[in-house]
Amino acid sequence: MVSPPSPAYLYRPVDAGHGGFRVAILEPSIEFLRRYVAAYLRLPSSLILIMRQFPMFGAIPTSRHLWRSKALRHIRFPDKKRYIWADALCIDQTNLEERGQQVQQMKEIYSHCTRDLIWLGESNERTERGIQVLMHAQIVIGKHTMEWSVLSAILDHSGIPDRFHGPFGHGTFEQDIWDIFTSVQVIQHQRDSFTRVQPINSTLLDVLSRFQQTYSTDPRDKIFGLLGLATNEHGIVPSYFKSVREVYTDVAYAQIQAEQNLDMIAQSMWPLGAGSDESKDGLSASVTAGLPSCVPNFWLTERETLLFAQRGIFAAGSSIFSEPVTVTPLGKLCIRGTFLGSIKVLRALGSEIVPRNPGESKWVKHWLPESLKDDSVGQSMYPTGEDLFEAYWRTLLADCRMYPAQRLSPQDIEEHSQIFGRWRQFSDVALPDNLFQYTSQVPVTWSERDEEAYKAACELGRINSLNHKMGKWQFAELDAGLYAMVPCPASCRADRTAVQVNDWILVVDGGKVPLVIRQVKSGLEQVDEEWEVLGTAYVHGFMDGRANEWVNEARLERSSITLV
Repeated sequence: MVSPPSPAYLYRPVDAGHGGFRVAILEPSIEFLRRYVAAYLRLPSSLILIMRQFPMFGAIPTSRHLWRSKALRHIRFPDKKRYIWADALCIDQTNLEERGQQVQQMKEIYSHCTRDLIWLGESNERTERGIQVLMHAQIVIGKHTMEWSVLSAILDHSGIPDRFHGPFGHGTFEQDIWDIFTSVQVIQHQRDSFTRVQPINSTLLDVLSRFQQTYSTDPRDKIFGLLGLATNEHGIVPSYFKSVREVYTDVAYAQIQAEQNLDMIAQSMWPLGAGSDESKDGLSASVTAGLPSCVPNFWLTERETLLFAQRGIFAAGSSIFSEPVTVTPLGKLCIRGTFLGSIKVLRALGSEIVPRNPGESKWVKHWLPESLKDDSVGQSMYPTGEDLFEAYWRTLLADCRMYPAQRLSPQDIEEHSQIFGRWRQFSDVALPDNLFQYTSQVPVTWSERDEEAYKAACELGRINSLNHKMGKWQFAELDAGLYAMVPCPASCRADRTAVQVNDWILVVDGGKVPLVIRQVKSGLEQVDEEWEVLGTAYVHGFMDGRANEWVNEARLERSSITLV
């Protein structure tokens, strides 16, 4: 009688001093199933059976990602053994010291392997359509395979995206191909970055952003598993003895000190702070509990709503720290900045205001400040000396045109001023809600004023930078009379309170764009100078260093605060 399987597989130690690692052997699928599994496999579905020496077995509890992907089932050979290295199997996941040592060898292992197997998941109706477009080509998608060299030839090689751009940011493809090969394009961009004489766009943050939408069972591996791909000196040493909070905080603060600015916060592609009990991906995010509000949550795959400020578009604060930032023993970040004021009016979108292209005029009218609703009143001036209505519409656009994002030129301002001026003249005309959905012709029964109102609304609908803000940002007025755009509730995670009246806007030292912050309270008492970060903001007239100028003129005051 054959004895039942043993409950756990015992790993033998690896020779860490000489770069040792384990290799897994996949038995032939047909023979393995026939001889062993049918009689003995009464184990939980998330266990992988390990044959030591028949009839003795062991079992390894695997990650849900490795098991659910069914990759091992598909890559088995039917008639011979296959030798593979998979971290979930080949590293003793219960040995924290070994995990830290082995993860540092991942770059060498992948660099010297005979072949990389890239699992793109089970095939379905969409992938079947997409794969048919490329059937001349051999990568494993369900039952289909193709060679990397052939696939690589059709991928985008026109540029290697940095941390702020997605995998297909430089090319156009059929949607089916996009859906299937997003992961492949990411890997190809990573390969391209290393084939150049001087690798580009492969700093630690570029790599982390490039692989943001990948998953790991251990949230720390979202960092540790990619360290070997970074070309810059990041100083991060894998240690599984640290908590997720410690690892993510260490990475963020190390990058802040290395770059000497606050791009980690003000230009984060990841949502900031701890996640809710259940993230949008359906994965438990409680593992990041306690993460400071100023630290990117590398565990989440969703992209943050940020005010893009690279390529010198904005320079609200200094480009680098004028004074060093410090970190308290409790992981709080001490910075300096200039308060522009608190939010006194917040024009959140109502459910009755539905975006219809080109019906954005309805939104623009909803956001219009009370002081601008009567255009018969004499011209008012913005606090920085500009025409108030011009300051309003330039705020809605964040003073930018698209695409690519760039600041409005004098010619742009002149053209847009005429468009918004015509719209303001006819904004009191009530156009039917369904007009923009069902017809492209102006009804013959309309008056001349109706026709002009329709044309003005259409002109607004063609402004890309206005369309880009709708649904992601909302208009705010500060107590000092300044106009701002801040993240709207729809773009905020459910676990974080949306921006509210009485929240403050701060131009930070070393920050390209201002931050929306809220003072921390302990019970009913406020904690002195401790603040949480809610997001970024556009404040008209203060995106090019004016806050520092006003500090020098004693019109504003620079303060020291602590981000928690």
